[in-house]
Amino acid sequence: MKVPLFCASLLFGILLVAAPMEEPCRLDTKAVLPSGGTGIIMENGRLSLLFEPNRGGSCLRFIQKSTGLNYTTGAASLPIFSDRIQELSWSSLLNMPFAWKVLKDTPDEITVEFRREGLPQYQFLALIKKITMRRGSGTVIMEESFHNDSASMAPVVVTPYFRHGLSIPGEETFFYTPSATGIRENTNKRGGGDLFFRDTPLGFAAVGDGKGNGLAFSFDYKHLNYTYNWMSCLNQSTLEWAFLPVRIDCGKSFTTS
Repeated sequence: MKVPLFCASLLFGILLVAAPMEEPCRLDTKAVLPSGGTGIIMENGRLSLLFEPNRGGSCLRFIQKSTGLNYTTGAASLPIFSDRIQELSWSSLLNMPFAWKVLKDTPDEITVEFRREGLPQYQFLALIKKITMRRGSGTVIMEESFHNDSASMAPVVVTPYFRHGLSIPGEETFFYTPSATGIRENTNKRGGGDLFFRDTPLGFAAVGDGKGNGLAFSFDYKHLNYTYNWMSCLNQSTLEWAFLPVRIDCGKSFTTS
């Protein structure tokens, strides 16, 4: 799934001086995780992300360098870019190790692929996600595919689901969802538990600090069923969305775009 995340607080204007040189992309495949394991850092001049391959290939740290804001607490159960199939329990894929490989590593662009073959209850199904960052860009692209191996000799129907644990540590975090009448705002400070939005008219949702800084997530609207927020407390909240069920024929893939 392509998931652009646009960092807020962008300033537009005309400058009569040369633009500063953007820092190159950087990839560290031997980063040390808070738990002591090995992770992967992907960064450029604007963002720094830390991934844990052995727990779903998900993101434990998402830092916006211009503000220093980290949009996730690093809690093992609340990473960004975690994957679900709605037919399985929410933690089934989160706790599984994913194989990984570097697809591109240049100063201008880096891409890492995370892959899991043989999902629970889906012996012939593989989940592949590719994370891409580019020099000078505040956008992260996640392209996600489900591949039904030809050995299955049958189609499979699954419901892709995407879960992001989003909380600015120790601070009130604001969540924004479009509606037919405007933008709905909720915060994790107020709590509220389960918040379902089944009438979202546009393919995006956002999170921020309430001061003009934040992230906007765009997703494949034609497949969207609903968006969802779980609001527990300051350090426990999520932005999630579910697709409609998709049929994947034998030997074929479903890739969001």
